[in-house]
Amino acid sequence: MKNGSLQDILNQVSQGTRELDWLARHKIAQGVAAGLECLHMYIKPQIIHRNLKPANVLLDDDMEARIADFAITKVVLDQDTHMTTSNVEGTLGYIASEYHQTMKFTDKCDIYSFGVLLGTLVIGKPPEDNFF
Repeated sequence: MKNGSLQDILNQVSQGTRELDWLARHKIAQGVAAGLECLHMYIKPQIIHRNLKPANVLLDDDMEARIADFAITKVVLDQDTHMTTSNVEGTLGYIASEYHQTMKFTDKCDIYSFGVLLGTLVIGKPPEDNFF
């Protein structure tokens, strides 16, 4: 993608080499939300991403967000309420605490990651920053 990842853009903004206005941030947030809505609501069986973070959001020529990197994605059948894993996968800071503690994940874990991503998008700092 021409604009790289959201992580690339946020790094450039923090270094002062690029600006990201509020309309662009809003457009990116809406794009990620629409992508999650598609994965969780419209694709059957449901897909849970499990690693939503700025590095996995690509931005095209028009700054339209695209969710990428489906390496640890899981498919959840309609009759299942959750999935259980033997090890936690994902990026620390973006992983929902209940997934980290119980090894069970649902689409709500992606929603938690989306909230952290929104916080990162708004304040420009990663979750491991002391600000969080």
